Amino acid sequence: MYIENQFFITSTVVDGVTIQNGIGDALVNRIIKAHKEQTPWRACVVIPLLPGYTYPIDSGEASSVRLIMECQNRTISRGTHSIFSRLKKEGIDPDDYISFFSLRGWAKFKSGVLTTEQVYIHGKTMIVDDRESR
Repeated sequence: MYIENQFFITSTVVDGVTIQNGIGDALVNRIIKAHKEQTPWRACVVIPLLPGYTYPIDSGEASSVRLIMECQNRTISRGTHSIFSRLKKEGIDPDDYISFFSLRGWAKFKSGVLTTEQVYIHGKTMIVDDRESR
């Protein structure tokens, strides 16, 4: 499975507010199924390193971006509702089934100095091939 999105926020709880999105639940359930059946399965999720925003992340105007990052962290790996915590509770190593990536581009100036910047993911793409091979 391949997911590419500007944000990755699924079922989690932040400050007592439940965010409901079934993608995280579906991923956890599918990974549990693959683990129990001992079949190979993997999800790759590509998201920006930082959500795009006009202001620097530490400015007062960027509180919504910081909230998005908090929700993503809680979705992926922090707290009892996170994908990683739910899998670990089942005795499953998340690294065996799901990976998260951010992209960076790089170039070299004429002077030979290297430069790099994040590649901002803005697409909303999901590719699912969950057919069993026979």
